[in-house]
Amino acid sequence: MNAKGHLLSGFAFSIFVIFLLDYLAFVKFSSSIENIVLLVLIISFYSLLPDIDHRSSKMTGYFLVIGFAALSISVFQLATTLQLVNDPIKLLIFSTVILFFPILGPRVFHHRGIIHSLLIGALATFFIHLLFNNTLFTIIAFASYYSHLLADGYLLKLK
Repeated sequence: MNAKGHLLSGFAFSIFVIFLLDYLAFVKFSSSIENIVLLVLIISFYSLLPDIDHRSSKMTGYFLVIGFAALSISVFQLATTLQLVNDPIKLLIFSTVILFFPILGPRVFHHRGIIHSLLIGALATFFIHLLFNNTLFTIIAFASYYSHLLADGYLLKLK
């Protein structure tokens, strides 16, 4: 499936989960602009994330841009006296990790290998929990990741 298909299935599945959680009163959805924007970003990111192990995926390109930008900022700050970020060493480590996936990831991980697993999905969504400490965001991140696996037919062995 291509990126558009994964985004469409990610949004459809995640919206269903949001309504279900709200209906069951498990998690109440706040329709503030901030929440909607964050949910759109989370759904978009996590519904494409499992294809980070594929050399020509959109997520690989996004990781390259983010990684090189973070690397440039951290190296620039370490080489000058300008204060752009609080901790350039942490940014340097972050950029190295981010650049690992698009550069070495497709060589290390086989497409639809370990990256296409529920374990990696759970680990990846843990960062949303750490970042926002928001149950709805965490559940939707996992639902979006899971929708990618379902759309690929990976979990149901449809292929």
